[in-house]
Amino acid sequence: MKIATGIFLYSLVLPTNWHTEQVLQGVISQGLKISSWKVLESGARIQSYVKTSLPFCQPLSRPGEEYWHCLSAGFLYSFIPFGDNYLWVQSQPVSNAVEEAYPVEGELIGNYVTEFEQVSVFQSSQHLLALFWQFKRAQQKRGAQLIMLERDQDSFVQQWRYNNKTLVVTGERDTKGGTRLVLSRGSTL
Repeated sequence: MKIATGIFLYSLVLPTNWHTEQVLQGVISQGLKISSWKVLESGARIQSYVKTSLPFCQPLSRPGEEYWHCLSAGFLYSFIPFGDNYLWVQSQPVSNAVEEAYPVEGELIGNYVTEFEQVSVFQSSQHLLALFWQFKRAQQKRGAQLIMLERDQDSFVQQWRYNNKTLVVTGERDTKGGTRLVLSRGSTL
């Protein structure tokens, strides 16, 4: 069982019967208050709680993925592996552009920064399979190390490592034949 660590920029009430330990409280960029708790519950139980407590949150990742993101009211909620633990992160949007060029033709829906990662969300009219191969070729060309690759007819996930950074690309076919992409870039854990 992985133990999850929760980081919340605004208060999100955890169930009172959960055993928690406050780890961090402080102020980060733009004056936002940050609090962190180590939550002694399984990742699956926490993920289930998040889904039922935030029903208005639009999932950006497939169910069961280790890197889980959802979007609500301009905030990005991330549930990411961190060593043997998980981190639960809430972050606000930033206006700066994506720092690297990626083979995506489409609309940038949001760009989010946390202490641990930068996440960009795109809506593209490009076909899912075309984007899958474009990202794979681009990462191979730059010499990135492939960590994980999964694909089915409706979605794909690629995880790469390059220069002590990770890139996780999640693509999901939408109902109009386009693709929703979530790019997560962060330091190697």
